[in-house]
Amino acid sequence: MNAFEIFDLCYTYPDGTPALRGLSLQAPAGSRTALLGANGSGKSTLLLHLNGLLAAGRGSIRVFGRAVGPDSLREIRRRVGLVFQNPDDQLFSTSVAEDVAFGPRNLGLNAGEVRRRVRWALDTVGIAALAQRPPHHLSLGQKKRAAIAGVLAMEPDLLVLDEPTAGLDPPGVRQLMELLAVFHAQGRTIVLATHDVDLAYTWADRAVVLADGRLAAAGPAALLEDEELLRAAGLELPVLLKVFRDTGVKPRDAGSANAWIRRHCGRRPG
Repeated sequence: MNAFEIFDLCYTYPDGTPALRGLSLQAPAGSRTALLGANGSGKSTLLLHLNGLLAAGRGSIRVFGRAVGPDSLREIRRRVGLVFQNPDDQLFSTSVAEDVAFGPRNLGLNAGEVRRRVRWALDTVGIAALAQRPPHHLSLGQKKRAAIAGVLAMEPDLLVLDEPTAGLDPPGVRQLMELLAVFHAQGRTIVLATHDVDLAYTWADRAVVLADGRLAAAGPAALLEDEELLRAAGLELPVLLKVFRDTGVKPRDAGSANAWIRRHCGRRPG
């Protein structure tokens, strides 16, 4: 089954700005999809359609086989967890635990099940010790973890993140990507919107490139080796591919790049 299927999706903002122009796309269940594009390409607008926060002007969306519409919004929002780029747009309660509990309570779950989900979500993202802290007292990285915990407490099947690494320092990015690896191992489908081609190239198994609200390309992450495609979409070739441009090899991560260097240079680099 596909996690989602989008057909001929169009959307225009109230001020008349077209954001999506006849977009058709699908992602297999269990995949790790990187959604790429320059600022204004339509990434965030597309994500907001996946759980019904925006309604299509034209076209259709199905999530795990169910059409997104007024009659299905409760189920869709349970199955699709959306993490906003700015956690301050998502965190609003007086404590982290209360924020994480908000979604499960609105599902009508009993108090014991709500407590279980809150504990599990906070443990999973590694901030159980911050449960009683006000969200506005947290660092940016902690806020992002709290926002993810609130989404996880809904136990979604599809996790959608909008520029989740924006503003994080390198350790914060590493910790976040380790969390995503855990979520994916649990069987979740993940869609990550980013303009960071390097991150997408090393993490994703599928890539989607948007340009001016249209689908420029979709397929295996190897399509990010197409410099002409990326340039036309306002993106850059991954750094690893630039470094190895004249070698004929296309390493997907630092480990494989170092292995190639050791084989061909006869010693460990550095």
